[in-house]
Amino acid sequence: MELWQEAIVKKWNRLDNSEVMGCEVARKAREIADFFKSLCFMCYDTYGTRNFSSYVESMIRGYQANEQVYNDMYITTTLDLHDVQCNSYGLHDFDRYMSERWHDYFMYALKNGI
Repeated sequence: MELWQEAIVKKWNRLDNSEVMGCEVARKAREIADFFKSLCFMCYDTYGTRNFSSYVESMIRGYQANEQVYNDMYITTTLDLHDVQCNSYGLHDFDRYMSERWHDYFMYALKNGI
């Protein structure tokens, strides 16, 4: 795992504490962390994974629609193929997009010492 991946995964794993954050928040944070952890370098500035949950898929589709960034992150889902490919800009922008939406949870975790 690359250094930038470790930092992002560590940030999302902080919220994976069901005692403080609640079961649903912890589960979704774990799914986001698992998505970033599973990304593999494919070729020049392209990363991909086939391991993502329906929650992460819905967040990616929302990111694409709300930010109009269909060129930086591609998602393919059929009956037998589930694949996400993106460049480094798309990855960091998606992390920023998700962090903005989860800002209140991060602040709550900070206030509670996690």
